Amino acid sequence: MHIRLVRLKIKESKVWDARKFYEDRVLPSLETTDGCLFASLLHGTIHGDDYISMTVWTTAEAAESYEHGGLFDRLLDESDELLQEAEEWTTDVPGAGDVVVFTGIEPEVEIWDVAGAADEQILERVSQGRVFVRMVAVRLRRGAFDEFAARFEEEVRPALAQTAGCLGAFLVAGVGDPTRALSVTMWSREEDAVRYGLSGEFERLTMRLKDTFSDLYQWNIALSDDPASLPASTGRVPDVQGYQLVIGRKIK
Repeated sequence: MHIRLVRLKIKESKVWDARKFYEDRVLPSLETTDGCLFASLLHGTIHGDDYISMTVWTTAEAAESYEHGGLFDRLLDESDELLQEAEEWTTDVPGAGDVVVFTGIEPEVEIWDVAGAADEQILERVSQGRVFVRMVAVRLRRGAFDEFAARFEEEVRPALAQTAGCLGAFLVAGVGDPTRALSVTMWSREEDAVRYGLSGEFERLTMRLKDTFSDLYQWNIALSDDPASLPASTGRVPDVQGYQLVIGRKIK
């Protein structure tokens, strides 16, 4: 399976319209698209205009076919008024006078390859109610992904299964870049994910895996007894982000 993330900036005044567009236009379109298993709209808990369209696909080819087949572009065009407006500025080109240039906020598209156990029942559980999604991104040493994935299956997944409120987890690798890894966990409530983050278990598991991280990650973690206290914005330590499910549906 593959996970596709489209990072969006939605106008604050258009949040309800965006949800309705996703429910009335995006979901029905994906229901008739080959290879799509699940679709959801997530809202970031830190920055109010941060959203992610997270979809799950049978193969990377199915996800890429959707992206390049025209439907994705049509849906983006239809949602233009919901997204943050492009900035407009002019430049003086010799012989052409003032030329208007638009610099829009283009959605960032990521495709990730699901590694290890792919529990499709997670998608069913997520579709049944309000869910919190926690994403932890790390950079690994080149060639260390298999070791990282094996430890995730042996240590992290069992620990999460015993954690109150955790519905399940995906471990995914960056397509074309095996040094990128992303843990996507689903929670019944944001409070459950926060409690896990504060319990010390996340830090313990991070320290158990840290020798698979890139040298820069290891160096920064060594500076602190608490990896979660280091600034995620540096891109050098596990980057933890939280999202509230706005709407989600298991399609097949």
